[in-house]
Amino acid sequence: FGILMWEIFRGEEWYPPHPYDEPSSYCDFVCDGRRPELTDTRRVHWPPLLAELIGAAWAQQPTDRPSMEEIVQALTGVEYEHWKASIAAKISTDVGRAFWLAHFAEPTVNWSAMRSAVSRATRVSGKPSASLRSATGGPPARFGSLRRLLCCEWAREAPRDTVGDVVTIEAFNVVQAAFGPFFGPDDAHVLADMEAVEAASWFHGYISRQTAEERLKVTHRELGTFLVRVSVTQANVPFVISYVGSTKTKAPAIHHLKVTRPVQGEPQLVMDGDTYGSLHECVERGRERNILLHVCDTQVPVSAYDESYE
Repeated sequence: FGILMWEIFRGEEWYPPHPYDEPSSYCDFVCDGRRPELTDTRRVHWPPLLAELIGAAWAQQPTDRPSMEEIVQALTGVEYEHWKASIAAKISTDVGRAFWLAHFAEPTVNWSAMRSAVSRATRVSGKPSASLRSATGGPPARFGSLRRLLCCEWAREAPRDTVGDVVTIEAFNVVQAAFGPFFGPDDAHVLADMEAVEAASWFHGYISRQTAEERLKVTHRELGTFLVRVSVTQANVPFVISYVGSTKTKAPAIHHLKVTRPVQGEPQLVMDGDTYGSLHECVERGRERNILLHVCDTQVPVSAYDESYE
């Protein structure tokens, strides 16, 4: 079993090295206590539990080797460790990884399962609550915006009115990285802020730099026309404000102002070196500086779907 697993992971047959490379010497290689290499991580990433299991399976003393029943039980642990490692690679925050592992066993889940998990964790139902408002005084916290953000086909820049029923782990990571953790007992305000941002006329959702520039065609826009989009390319840049400005020669040009989140999971946003408590505050600061004056009206329609009164 140990040799078979080694060959599966390495993708090659195993042969003893010189001077044991003659068939008649194979027995000498094994009896000398030598085994294939398990520490070469340049070619294969050996999961720790699997490496331990393979090592036990080819122990020098047969009585030290696990039974097949024990191997099956151990492989269950190997599978779980591999699953946790794949989650760690796809979710950028510790709290996000912990939430997904605690509630889901697949990289894709149904929206109803996500909504139930978030509702239990935050103690927020799908109905409006006058006591739960965003930091900007926006609408009450609910799940309509969360669904539009999680279930739209953001990777293909699908319009926000194409709401599906599936949440991928990639979409979950983008949303929690952009807006902050929305699934803890003290995170209900994040859902409310999410609602306020998603309802803003300047928010264009998941669009690329190229699409933003197409919507802000310089020859057809006034200086100060702007939109806000979610950034999916840099983990610490959740949002980008794209706007029509001017160059040193006074010629119109499109600028892209990054809004960063220095600490993943924290609410503070930074724009041009200044710290803000919300995306709305960043936009208001841009208005005060007279660089964000007119909302870009080339906008996909917001979905009429609303869970508020389910």
